[in-house]
Amino acid sequence: MSTGELSCGAFLTIPSSILLGLLGGALSGLLLTFLFKRFHIRDTGKAMMILSVSFLLMTLEEHGAGVIEFSGLLAVMTLGALVRERKGEVSVRLSQKFSKLWVGAEVLLFVLVGATVDLSYLRAEGFLAGLLLIGVLLFRMVGVLLSLLGTHLSREERLFTAFAYMPKATVQAAIGHGATQGRTHPNGGGGLHHPHSACGSGAHGSYP
Repeated sequence: MSTGELSCGAFLTIPSSILLGLLGGALSGLLLTFLFKRFHIRDTGKAMMILSVSFLLMTLEEHGAGVIEFSGLLAVMTLGALVRERKGEVSVRLSQKFSKLWVGAEVLLFVLVGATVDLSYLRAEGFLAGLLLIGVLLFRMVGVLLSLLGTHLSREERLFTAFAYMPKATVQAAIGHGATQGRTHPNGGGGLHHPHSACGSGAHGSYP
């Protein structure tokens, strides 16, 4: 894959990467929930433990490339899902801890994302590249509008959400919960008056 060429072998590694990621995340989640149950640990300590294990899983993916195919992101997601399933009350408190950490981390995240943008590529590729980029963004907007069908959001709020989802996936990860929240809990209040609504999260810049 480092040569930029695709091969059948590269595609065959995808299932093993998914399975090993799920397995690694599940084992990590079981270990952490066991420790949380066995020992009295403050929520701050639990949050730091989860962060540390998550970083280790991501590092394993990076250093294991070419030797063992492993999806670090999938492992981290599985870890979080398992902790929530087995320790629901704890996961709610930890979510509040991570929300506070996100206030500072999002600044660093988006600064680093902006620093990686190289506009020279767009100038080198010319008009067609720009046209393709616009087409992709419009396609994404249409997908967001379709996903909001059946919600109680107004037309203006749906349009706001569609524009809010135009940036890359990093931004979507920050505010992505809002639109689905409005769809799964339509009676909880829509729009700017609901703190978990799509527009409410976008108006505050992010949703952890």
